[in-house]
Amino acid sequence: MEAIEDDVLAALAPITPGAPVVPFAVGSLRRDDGGLLRFAASAAEAYVRGLPVDWTRLYGEATPRRVDLPTYAFQRERYWMEPSRRATAPDELGVEPAGHPFLGACLDLADDGPVVFTGRIAPRDHGWLADHAVLGTVLLPGTAFVDLVLHAGARVDHADLDELVLHAPLALTEDAAVRLQVVVGPADASGRRPVTVHSRPEESGDAAARPWTRHADGWLAPSAPASGTPAGSAWPPPGAQALDLGDRYGELLAQGYEYGPVFQGLRAAWRLGDEVFAEVALPGTGRSDEDFGLHPAALDAALHAIGLLDAAPGGGAAGGKPLLPFAWNGVRLHAHGATTLRVRLSRTSDDAVSVSVADPAGQPVADVDALVMRPVEPERLAALVRRQDSLFAVRWTPVPLDATPAGEALGTVALLGLPGAVPGLDTAAAHDGLAALLSGLDLGERAPDLLVVPVMSEPSAATGGATDPAAAGHGLARDLLDTVQRVLADERLAATRLAVVTRGAVATEPTEGVTDLAASVAWGLIRTVQTEYPDRCLLIDTDAAVTGDASATALRAALATGFGRAEHQLALRTGQGHAPRLVHADTPADAARRPLDANGTVLITGGTGTLGRLVARHLVTEHGARNLVLTSRQGSAAPGAPELVAELAALGARAEIAACDAADRAALAATLDAIDPARPLTAVVHAAGLLDDATVEAMTPEQVERVLRPKADAAWHLHELTRDRDLSAFVLFSSVAGTLGLGGQANYAAANAFLDSLAHLRRAQGLPAVSLAWGLWQQASGMTGELGETDLARMARSGVGPLASEDGLRLLDTALAGHAPLLVPVALDTTALRARAVSEGIAPPPMLRGLVRVPARRTEAAQAAAAAPQGSVGLADRLAGLDAEERHHTVLELVRQCAAAVLGHGSPEAVEPERAFSKLGFDSLTSVELRNRLNAATGLRLPTTLLFDCPTPAAVTARVLDRLAPPESAPRPHDARRRPEAPGVDRPGDEPVLAAIESASDDEIFSFIESELGIS
Repeated sequence: MEAIEDDVLAALAPITPGAPVVPFAVGSLRRDDGGLLRFAASAAEAYVRGLPVDWTRLYGEATPRRVDLPTYAFQRERYWMEPSRRATAPDELGVEPAGHPFLGACLDLADDGPVVFTGRIAPRDHGWLADHAVLGTVLLPGTAFVDLVLHAGARVDHADLDELVLHAPLALTEDAAVRLQVVVGPADASGRRPVTVHSRPEESGDAAARPWTRHADGWLAPSAPASGTPAGSAWPPPGAQALDLGDRYGELLAQGYEYGPVFQGLRAAWRLGDEVFAEVALPGTGRSDEDFGLHPAALDAALHAIGLLDAAPGGGAAGGKPLLPFAWNGVRLHAHGATTLRVRLSRTSDDAVSVSVADPAGQPVADVDALVMRPVEPERLAALVRRQDSLFAVRWTPVPLDATPAGEALGTVALLGLPGAVPGLDTAAAHDGLAALLSGLDLGERAPDLLVVPVMSEPSAATGGATDPAAAGHGLARDLLDTVQRVLADERLAATRLAVVTRGAVATEPTEGVTDLAASVAWGLIRTVQTEYPDRCLLIDTDAAVTGDASATALRAALATGFGRAEHQLALRTGQGHAPRLVHADTPADAARRPLDANGTVLITGGTGTLGRLVARHLVTEHGARNLVLTSRQGSAAPGAPELVAELAALGARAEIAACDAADRAALAATLDAIDPARPLTAVVHAAGLLDDATVEAMTPEQVERVLRPKADAAWHLHELTRDRDLSAFVLFSSVAGTLGLGGQANYAAANAFLDSLAHLRRAQGLPAVSLAWGLWQQASGMTGELGETDLARMARSGVGPLASEDGLRLLDTALAGHAPLLVPVALDTTALRARAVSEGIAPPPMLRGLVRVPARRTEAAQAAAAAPQGSVGLADRLAGLDAEERHHTVLELVRQCAAAVLGHGSPEAVEPERAFSKLGFDSLTSVELRNRLNAATGLRLPTTLLFDCPTPAAVTARVLDRLAPPESAPRPHDARRRPEAPGVDRPGDEPVLAAIESASDDEIFSFIESELGIS
């Protein structure tokens, strides 16, 4: 057929180019019909040229007739073969095809071994699975587990499912595939065969595989005779009372079942006595062509009628919690591929239901003797997602640098420091400190578009020329904070952006060290500034030592890239740009807990605190630690200290509590020297820390000092004093604040960034080290115990949720078994971040771009608006055609909506216009968040003191209106004598009419037509 079509097309080639193509049928032509082909080509050519054609040669004695073309668009169907995703067939690998949509291969092991079915589930390949979500988490339906196991059983002649218990749900994410294994073991004495279902996330590249999770196990049995509904039975049963489903799926949604179209298959229901009868049809989008025994969406829809068995409304949920299948007993499949079902449900006990399924003719399809449903705890589901997405690493990804001429992208560039302080910026205007720059502004000089602030430590004379990183870090953090605060406070620099440049302060590879440990504090501090002041600051670390180095040459392009493509953190290595991304950590294949040296001693700083106690117990019970030294400033006087010693003694460990401030080098050295040589120090866990939060503009140098001491100073002392000891572990308890830059914690972020770089430094020196940038622990500690609901809600909006203690300790085990210098164990809620980005338009920070992918769905209008300051075009246009009252109402509603979102209220009605923000629950950090939201929505750059100067939503509304649409320039659309003008633009009287019309509103154009042209 295809060859004949090719001949026809070749014969038509001589036709005049551009002539219309005449469609004709070639399906009946044979390969030897060469003459007929030539005639068809000639006839087509004559037809398009308007020449007569002797059609009798084609039709013979038959009378041809014209056929009307359809009035609708032609329907097309693609017949091209698509390339297979798998390059090799299963039988070529020595395994058999599994024959199931989720299973690709089957391996029957020798010597009566188990039969293993392997497969893969990718939401992109099975998009309908996204329609099955519970409490915001997409789950593989329990009915899918049943179909998997029934299919495996049928392949080994054990087609009935005697029992299947579901232990853990399988959560699915949009961009991640999972590997499946269904393992059927040998038969036991009773003839039954055990079966299990496991999964693990699919890794890309050379990443190490993660551990398998067991989701279900049970028993398969040989087939039993069918006992379904007999054929020909009346439907619905005589006497059954029809049930009004009404908004059944709305009710289920309120209970936490988030069913999409594919899973909304319940069509009708009846009740007869204690039984419920239902009709289910698989929607067309459910891919009924996939070869399931019984499509999971169809069987799942049959279960949606279980709640109708209960007389009380809202049945199907327990105590407000949705129910999920827990145990399936006596499941038999009698017919394959049914998509329209008759279902019969009845209770066998308080928590179990029997299910009988037939086709429209009454023939049996499937039976379930008993299905036990159990309520799902929201916390358990959240913990499930957290365990899958709770251990990350920072990977520096190569990014192309901006090819735009840097001069055009950057504008005027000023440098704080002596000329040549930053290789690559030799032509920038150099100022010897911020005071010199501000003096120039006083004299009328123009503020720079970009201010570059180098942060690089100098050797200290007090240490004989050697840099003391901890002491130097204090000075750099104080000076940088002072510079940032003064720039942010000066209105003349409101449009000036900051770029902080370090050299060798961060490591871009696991084996790379750092050459300026002290300057690493700038990375934590500025990351917080970036959170509180989006799009204002840029961080760049360079390896350029002198002008002419590749990275020095690339610096201006990196600066343009940072602001132009919102890559606000970059590292230059030999001229190549790298941006940090949070990625799933490559955990070791065997993350088994390795016991510590029982004869050695473990030192835990902050050992009497909440986390110190948890770690001490865990190291004793799970790692075999038998000797511990727990330090704290209070020592044995700390609350609960004697009880902790007694508890550890009962577990078989000897614990000593020492009053020692690890930030005091002499005191720490004395504590280490006091350790019994018979039980030498073999491991260190630095868990001490202190919080003293404030926004960037309100933070004091004293707060920086207080927080850096117990973290950074103590860590450096531990490094120096144990460098020559034979340690098996050196664990630094860092914080995600130093990685993501949490608002209000610039000092804490700076201290923990120091710890992260110290771990890299030690690894590069061949010493053990791992820095764990922990997120929030669920168990309140001395540092987090004072967090209120507003604080927790703010952290949740940033994607950081509470990490259960057992999960945190498990992640500690994983870290101890690996070799990564920096890991980020955090309960990161990527689903919430993605939803926030879609619903509120708030993009995730660049660090999370690899984890939170938001589809770009822009209209042409949105693309045009993207070229202007964010939010300004849309809001300004909306206000341009409104009168004063309408403008005030529009902006007030915007302010209330933003305020409600910050406070976590579902409706802006809770935000009263004249009520003070302080009374509404705002603090300094939520005030910053509200200011940032309003900046994004309006395109303005509102001051940091916005809520102080404007204490109510009504006052903020007036300020926004004053900045965005001043009353004196407000348009008057109903003034027929006024020539249409763009808001805020003073047009000359002789400006061409077309230029004026381009920016006028509809009302202005109509007024212009009426007044100028006399047309009403």
